[in-house]
Amino acid sequence: MKNKLKSLALLFVLGSLTLTSCSNDDNTGESTLEVTSNVVATVSAVTPTLSFTATNTVAEADNEFEYKVTLSAAQSKDIHFQVKQIAGTATEDADFTFDHEIVIPAYSTMGTAKIKILKDRTKEVTETLTLQIGDITNANATLVAKTVSFSITNYVSTFLDLSFAFNRSFNVGFNNPWVATLPSSGTVYNLCQVGYDLDFYLLNSSFNDTGNTQAGTSACVEKMSLNGATLANGTYYVVYDIYGDAGLSTIEHDPFFIPITVTYGKAGAINDAVFVQESDYYATSLDGTGSNYVIQFTLLNGIFTVQNSLNTTLATGRSANVIKDAISKARSLKIKN
Repeated sequence: MKNKLKSLALLFVLGSLTLTSCSNDDNTGESTLEVTSNVVATVSAVTPTLSFTATNTVAEADNEFEYKVTLSAAQSKDIHFQVKQIAGTATEDADFTFDHEIVIPAYSTMGTAKIKILKDRTKEVTETLTLQIGDITNANATLVAKTVSFSITNYVSTFLDLSFAFNRSFNVGFNNPWVATLPSSGTVYNLCQVGYDLDFYLLNSSFNDTGNTQAGTSACVEKMSLNGATLANGTYYVVYDIYGDAGLSTIEHDPFFIPITVTYGKAGAINDAVFVQESDYYATSLDGTGSNYVIQFTLLNGIFTVQNSLNTTLATGRSANVIKDAISKARSLKIKN
Protein backbone atom coordinates (compact mmCIF):
# COMPACT_ATOMS: atom_id res chain seq x y z
CA MET A 1 0.00 0.00 0.00
CA LYS A 2 2.86 2.42 0.82
CA ASN A 3 4.55 1.75 -2.56
CA LYS A 4 1.26 2.43 -4.34
CA LEU A 5 0.88 5.82 -2.62
CA LYS A 6 4.46 6.75 -3.60
CA SER A 7 3.71 5.93 -7.25
CA LEU A 8 0.57 8.07 -7.23
CA ALA A 9 2.46 11.00 -5.70
CA LEU A 10 5.19 10.76 -8.35
CA LEU A 11 2.61 10.73 -11.15
CA PHE A 12 0.97 13.84 -9.66
CA VAL A 13 4.31 15.74 -9.60
CA LEU A 14 5.20 14.71 -13.16
CA GLY A 15 1.74 15.79 -14.34
CA SER A 16 2.18 19.18 -12.74
CA LEU A 17 5.54 19.68 -14.40
CA THR A 18 4.14 18.75 -17.77
CA LEU A 19 1.30 21.28 -17.51
CA THR A 20 3.69 24.04 -16.53
CA SER A 21 6.19 23.41 -19.34
CA CYS A 22 3.45 23.45 -22.00
CA SER A 23 1.98 26.71 -20.80
CA ASN A 24 2.46 29.49 -23.40
CA ASP A 25 2.99 33.00 -22.04
CA ASP A 26 0.92 35.31 -24.23
CA ASN A 27 0.99 38.36 -21.92
CA THR A 28 -2.69 37.93 -21.09
CA GLY A 29 -2.17 37.73 -17.35
CA GLU A 30 -1.87 33.90 -17.28
CA SER A 31 1.93 33.94 -17.26
CA THR A 32 3.64 31.28 -15.16
CA LEU A 33 6.13 34.00 -14.12
CA GLU A 34 5.12 36.08 -11.18
CA VAL A 35 3.74 39.49 -12.16
CA THR A 36 2.68 42.39 -10.02
CA SER A 37 -1.04 43.04 -9.75
CA ASN A 38 -2.78 46.38 -10.14
CA VAL A 39 0.00 47.99 -12.17
CA VAL A 40 -1.17 51.25 -13.73
CA ALA A 41 0.28 52.83 -16.89
CA THR A 42 0.25 56.58 -17.63
CA VAL A 43 0.95 58.52 -20.82
CA SER A 44 2.91 61.77 -20.89
CA ALA A 45 4.75 63.91 -23.42
CA VAL A 46 8.50 63.82 -23.94
CA THR A 47 8.35 66.57 -26.56
CA PRO A 48 7.29 69.65 -24.55
CA THR A 49 4.97 71.01 -27.25
CA LEU A 50 2.88 67.84 -27.48
CA SER A 51 -0.52 68.13 -25.80
CA PHE A 52 -2.94 65.37 -24.84
CA THR A 53 -5.65 67.78 -23.73
CA ALA A 54 -5.90 70.14 -26.71
CA THR A 55 -5.60 69.70 -30.48
CA ASN A 56 -2.02 70.12 -31.64
CA THR A 57 -1.90 72.54 -34.58
CA VAL A 58 1.19 71.88 -36.68
CA ALA A 59 2.41 72.69 -40.18
CA GLU A 60 3.63 70.01 -42.58
CA ALA A 61 7.29 70.45 -41.82
CA ASP A 62 8.64 67.05 -40.73
CA ASN A 63 7.69 67.72 -37.12
CA GLU A 64 8.43 64.82 -34.76
CA PHE A 65 6.75 64.30 -31.39
CA GLU A 66 7.79 61.79 -28.72
CA TYR A 67 5.77 60.56 -25.76
CA LYS A 68 6.20 57.88 -23.10
CA VAL A 69 4.17 55.32 -21.21
CA THR A 70 5.24 54.77 -17.61
CA LEU A 71 4.31 51.85 -15.32
CA SER A 72 3.67 52.23 -11.63
CA ALA A 73 5.79 49.09 -11.10
CA ALA A 74 8.05 46.98 -13.30
CA GLN A 75 6.79 43.64 -14.60
CA SER A 76 8.64 40.42 -15.30
CA LYS A 77 7.37 40.33 -18.91
CA ASP A 78 7.41 42.82 -21.77
CA ILE A 79 4.28 44.96 -21.82
CA HIS A 80 2.77 45.89 -25.18
CA PHE A 81 0.42 48.80 -25.80
CA GLN A 82 -1.19 49.25 -29.20
CA VAL A 83 -1.55 52.61 -30.98
CA LYS A 84 -3.99 53.17 -33.85
CA GLN A 85 -5.61 55.89 -35.90
CA ILE A 86 -9.26 56.29 -34.95
CA ALA A 87 -10.23 59.48 -36.82
CA GLY A 88 -9.04 62.17 -39.20
CA THR A 89 -8.58 62.99 -42.88
CA ALA A 90 -4.78 62.68 -42.92
CA THR A 91 -3.26 59.63 -44.61
CA GLU A 92 -0.59 57.49 -43.00
CA ASP A 93 2.79 57.47 -44.80
CA ALA A 94 1.71 60.43 -46.96
CA ASP A 95 0.92 62.93 -44.19
CA PHE A 96 2.23 61.24 -41.05
CA THR A 97 3.89 58.16 -39.59
CA PHE A 98 3.68 56.73 -36.08
CA ASP A 99 4.83 53.81 -33.96
CA HIS A 100 1.99 51.29 -33.90
CA GLU A 101 3.12 49.75 -30.65
CA ILE A 102 4.82 50.79 -27.42
CA VAL A 103 6.89 48.10 -25.73
CA ILE A 104 7.95 48.40 -22.12
CA PRO A 105 10.72 45.81 -21.62
CA ALA A 106 10.58 43.38 -18.74
CA TYR A 107 11.86 44.83 -15.46
CA SER A 108 11.60 48.35 -16.88
CA THR A 109 8.96 50.95 -16.15
CA MET A 110 9.00 53.03 -19.32
CA GLY A 111 8.64 52.80 -23.10
CA THR A 112 8.57 55.57 -25.72
CA ALA A 113 6.95 56.11 -29.11
CA LYS A 114 6.99 58.77 -31.83
CA ILE A 115 4.58 60.54 -34.17
CA LYS A 116 5.97 62.34 -37.21
CA ILE A 117 4.09 64.87 -39.34
CA LEU A 118 5.47 64.74 -42.88
CA LYS A 119 6.15 67.61 -45.25
CA ASP A 120 4.89 67.27 -48.81
CA ARG A 121 4.66 69.49 -51.88
CA THR A 122 0.93 69.12 -52.48
CA LYS A 123 -1.37 72.10 -52.15
CA GLU A 124 -4.13 70.93 -49.82
CA VAL A 125 -6.61 71.93 -47.13
CA THR A 126 -5.98 71.53 -43.39
CA GLU A 127 -6.07 67.85 -42.41
CA THR A 128 -6.86 66.18 -39.11
CA LEU A 129 -5.54 63.18 -37.20
CA THR A 130 -6.51 61.42 -33.98
CA LEU A 131 -4.53 58.51 -32.54
CA GLN A 132 -5.60 56.26 -29.68
CA ILE A 133 -2.92 54.99 -27.31
CA GLY A 134 -3.80 51.74 -25.53
CA ASP A 135 -6.89 49.53 -25.71
CA ILE A 136 -8.54 46.54 -24.02
CA THR A 137 -5.89 44.06 -25.27
CA ASN A 138 -3.32 45.30 -22.76
CA ALA A 139 -2.22 42.80 -20.14
CA ASN A 140 -0.38 42.85 -16.85
CA ALA A 141 -0.94 46.61 -16.63
CA THR A 142 -3.92 48.91 -16.84
CA LEU A 143 -3.91 51.86 -19.23
CA VAL A 144 -7.05 53.85 -19.83
CA ALA A 145 -7.02 54.57 -23.59
CA LYS A 146 -5.76 58.04 -24.32
CA THR A 147 -6.09 60.09 -27.52
CA VAL A 148 -3.87 62.69 -29.14
CA SER A 149 -5.19 64.92 -31.93
CA PHE A 150 -3.58 67.06 -34.62
CA SER A 151 -4.69 69.77 -37.01
CA ILE A 152 -2.17 69.68 -39.87
CA THR A 153 -1.92 72.91 -41.82
CA ASN A 154 -0.64 73.15 -45.38
CA TYR A 155 3.11 73.74 -45.70
CA VAL A 156 3.89 76.58 -48.10
CA SER A 157 7.45 77.01 -49.34
CA THR A 158 8.82 80.39 -50.34
CA PHE A 159 10.73 78.77 -53.22
CA LEU A 160 9.65 78.30 -56.81
CA ASP A 161 11.45 75.16 -58.00
CA LEU A 162 12.25 74.74 -61.69
CA SER A 163 13.96 71.92 -63.56
CA PHE A 164 14.87 71.87 -67.23
CA ALA A 165 15.18 68.63 -69.21
CA PHE A 166 16.35 68.47 -72.82
CA ASN A 167 17.61 64.95 -73.49
CA ARG A 168 16.54 63.08 -76.62
CA SER A 169 17.80 60.22 -78.76
CA PHE A 170 19.07 60.58 -82.32
CA ASN A 171 20.76 58.62 -85.12
CA VAL A 172 24.05 59.43 -86.84
CA GLY A 173 26.62 57.60 -88.92
CA PHE A 174 29.82 56.21 -87.45
CA ASN A 175 31.88 59.17 -88.65
CA ASN A 176 31.31 61.14 -85.46
CA PRO A 177 33.33 62.25 -82.43
CA TRP A 178 31.83 59.70 -79.99
CA VAL A 179 32.61 56.35 -81.66
CA ALA A 180 35.91 55.86 -79.87
CA THR A 181 34.78 57.05 -76.45
CA LEU A 182 31.15 56.02 -75.94
CA PRO A 183 29.28 52.71 -76.24
CA SER A 184 26.66 52.82 -78.95
CA SER A 185 23.68 50.66 -79.89
CA GLY A 186 24.27 50.79 -83.62
CA THR A 187 23.98 54.45 -84.52
CA VAL A 188 21.74 55.56 -81.61
CA TYR A 189 22.99 58.15 -79.15
CA ASN A 190 21.36 60.66 -76.83
CA LEU A 191 22.22 64.25 -75.99
CA CYS A 192 23.14 63.55 -72.37
CA GLN A 193 25.35 60.65 -73.38
CA VAL A 194 27.47 62.71 -75.77
CA GLY A 195 27.81 65.69 -73.42
CA TYR A 196 25.46 68.15 -75.07
CA ASP A 197 25.17 71.05 -72.61
CA LEU A 198 22.42 73.61 -72.20
CA ASP A 199 22.67 76.23 -69.48
CA PHE A 200 19.76 78.30 -68.19
CA TYR A 201 19.83 81.90 -67.00
CA LEU A 202 17.41 84.13 -65.17
CA LEU A 203 16.88 87.55 -66.70
CA ASN A 204 14.97 90.43 -65.13
CA SER A 205 12.27 92.56 -66.76
CA SER A 206 14.96 94.56 -68.60
CA PHE A 207 16.48 91.32 -69.91
CA ASN A 208 19.59 91.79 -67.83
CA ASP A 209 21.23 88.75 -66.26
CA THR A 210 20.42 88.45 -62.53
CA GLY A 211 23.58 86.48 -61.78
CA ASN A 212 21.78 83.23 -60.93
CA THR A 213 24.05 80.34 -61.98
CA GLN A 214 22.17 77.45 -60.35
CA ALA A 215 21.15 75.97 -63.72
CA GLY A 216 24.48 76.62 -65.38
CA THR A 217 26.23 73.35 -64.55
CA SER A 218 27.07 70.37 -66.75
CA ALA A 219 24.07 68.38 -65.53
CA CYS A 220 21.69 66.89 -68.07
CA VAL A 221 18.69 68.08 -66.05
CA GLU A 222 19.41 71.58 -64.79
CA LYS A 223 17.66 72.98 -61.70
CA MET A 224 16.88 76.42 -60.34
CA SER A 225 15.22 77.30 -57.02
CA LEU A 226 14.07 80.90 -56.52
CA ASN A 227 13.22 82.39 -53.14
CA GLY A 228 10.16 84.61 -53.33
CA ALA A 229 11.00 86.07 -49.93
CA THR A 230 14.22 87.67 -51.17
CA LEU A 231 13.72 88.08 -54.92
CA ALA A 232 12.44 91.51 -55.94
CA ASN A 233 8.93 91.92 -57.35
CA GLY A 234 8.80 91.92 -61.13
CA THR A 235 8.74 89.85 -64.27
CA TYR A 236 11.50 87.33 -64.94
CA TYR A 237 12.48 85.31 -68.00
CA VAL A 238 14.36 82.03 -68.16
CA VAL A 239 16.46 81.63 -71.31
CA TYR A 240 18.67 78.79 -72.51
CA ASP A 241 22.21 78.99 -73.83
CA ILE A 242 23.89 76.27 -75.89
CA TYR A 243 27.07 76.10 -73.86
CA GLY A 244 28.44 73.17 -75.85
CA ASP A 245 26.86 70.97 -78.54
CA ALA A 246 29.52 68.19 -78.30
CA GLY A 247 30.19 68.52 -82.02
CA LEU A 248 26.64 67.59 -83.02
CA SER A 249 26.18 70.52 -85.41
CA THR A 250 29.33 69.67 -87.35
CA ILE A 251 28.56 66.06 -88.32
CA GLU A 252 26.19 64.61 -90.87
CA HIS A 253 22.82 63.70 -89.38
CA ASP A 254 19.10 64.19 -89.82
CA PRO A 255 18.38 67.54 -88.09
CA PHE A 256 15.98 67.53 -85.17
CA PHE A 257 14.42 69.95 -82.70
CA ILE A 258 15.43 70.03 -79.04
CA PRO A 259 12.37 71.08 -76.99
CA ILE A 260 12.93 71.88 -73.32
CA THR A 261 10.59 70.37 -70.74
CA VAL A 262 10.13 72.53 -67.66
CA THR A 263 8.86 71.02 -64.41
CA TYR A 264 7.82 73.73 -61.98
CA GLY A 265 6.19 73.89 -58.57
CA LYS A 266 6.03 75.75 -55.30
CA ALA A 267 5.46 73.34 -52.41
CA GLY A 268 2.04 73.89 -50.88
CA ALA A 269 1.09 76.62 -53.35
CA ILE A 270 1.65 75.48 -56.94
CA ASN A 271 1.34 71.75 -57.48
CA ASP A 272 4.15 70.31 -59.59
CA ALA A 273 3.33 70.64 -63.28
CA VAL A 274 5.07 70.26 -66.62
CA PHE A 275 5.39 72.88 -69.35
CA VAL A 276 6.97 72.17 -72.75
CA GLN A 277 8.78 75.09 -74.28
CA GLU A 278 6.87 76.70 -77.13
CA SER A 279 8.00 75.52 -80.56
CA ASP A 280 8.92 79.03 -81.76
CA TYR A 281 11.93 78.95 -79.44
CA TYR A 282 13.28 75.40 -79.85
CA ALA A 283 16.99 74.85 -80.34
CA THR A 284 17.89 72.53 -83.19
CA SER A 285 20.66 70.00 -83.64
CA LEU A 286 22.23 72.28 -86.28
CA ASP A 287 22.76 75.07 -83.76
CA GLY A 288 26.31 75.02 -82.49
CA THR A 289 25.61 78.08 -80.39
CA GLY A 290 22.58 80.19 -79.58
CA SER A 291 20.14 81.35 -76.92
CA ASN A 292 16.39 81.79 -76.70
CA TYR A 293 13.33 82.01 -74.50
CA VAL A 294 12.06 79.13 -72.34
CA ILE A 295 9.50 80.34 -69.79
CA GLN A 296 8.65 83.37 -67.65
CA PHE A 297 7.01 84.25 -64.37
CA THR A 298 5.96 87.25 -62.35
CA LEU A 299 6.55 87.72 -58.65
CA LEU A 300 4.39 89.98 -56.49
CA ASN A 301 4.89 90.00 -52.72
CA GLY A 302 6.01 86.38 -52.60
CA ILE A 303 3.36 85.10 -55.04
CA PHE A 304 4.67 83.52 -58.23
CA THR A 305 2.66 83.35 -61.45
CA VAL A 306 4.26 81.15 -64.11
CA GLN A 307 3.51 82.14 -67.67
CA ASN A 308 4.25 81.30 -71.25
CA SER A 309 4.98 83.91 -73.88
CA LEU A 310 1.31 84.59 -74.65
CA ASN A 311 0.56 85.96 -71.18
CA THR A 312 2.49 89.14 -71.71
CA THR A 313 4.00 91.24 -74.49
CA LEU A 314 7.59 90.20 -75.16
CA ALA A 315 8.08 91.18 -78.78
CA THR A 316 11.03 93.51 -78.18
CA GLY A 317 12.39 91.96 -75.00
CA ARG A 318 12.90 88.56 -76.56
CA SER A 319 14.88 89.78 -79.53
CA ALA A 320 17.97 87.65 -80.19
CA ASN A 321 20.50 90.44 -79.81
CA VAL A 322 19.26 91.41 -76.31
CA ILE A 323 19.37 87.83 -75.02
CA LYS A 324 22.74 87.26 -76.67
CA ASP A 325 24.20 90.28 -74.85
CA ALA A 326 22.78 89.11 -71.51
CA ILE A 327 24.20 85.60 -71.97
CA SER A 328 27.58 86.98 -72.95
CA LYS A 329 27.72 88.97 -69.72
CA ALA A 330 26.51 85.98 -67.69
CA ARG A 331 29.22 83.73 -69.12
CA SER A 332 31.89 86.24 -68.23
CA LEU A 333 30.79 86.22 -64.58
CA LYS A 334 30.73 82.45 -63.99
CA ILE A 335 33.08 79.53 -63.77
CA LYS A 336 31.71 76.35 -65.28
CA ASN A 337 31.13 73.61 -62.69
